[in-house]
Amino acid sequence: MNFTISLKEALCGFSFPVQHLDGRTLLVKSTPGEIIKAGQLKCIPNEGMPKHRNPFDKGQLIIKFEIEMPEFLPEDALETLSRVLPPPTRPEVPYNPNECEECVLHKYEETAQRAESGRRGNMDSDDEQDSGGQRAQCVHQ
Repeated sequence: MNFTISLKEALCGFSFPVQHLDGRTLLVKSTPGEIIKAGQLKCIPNEGMPKHRNPFDKGQLIIKFEIEMPEFLPEDALETLSRVLPPPTRPEVPYNPNECEECVLHKYEETAQRAESGRRGNMDSDDEQDSGGQRAQCVHQ
């Protein structure tokens, strides 16, 4: 099953009820201190689908987690998170601030990307027509 949890639940823990196919309700709980990552798979042994030819022997109930990220955080929350969360572990890239270009991220517009790909795709098809529709092929020796 797929299940979406909040960022707070991913970092601090959670419990939620799941209606099982056999009518029982399972209370799914995270392990204290464990952080759940987006796309992570976890399982509940012996609560999955019955195994072939043995309906009393069940497989694993696999849960894929997605994390619902907040759209915005207030400044006081950012300060608190900066204090309590560990620093990034990515490798440092040396740079000279006087020679560095600063960039700001913007919202990605997928439709603009598709339009750009379409224009390039049209240019590729024109190139094929100019060469008589022939493409270079590998020669086996």
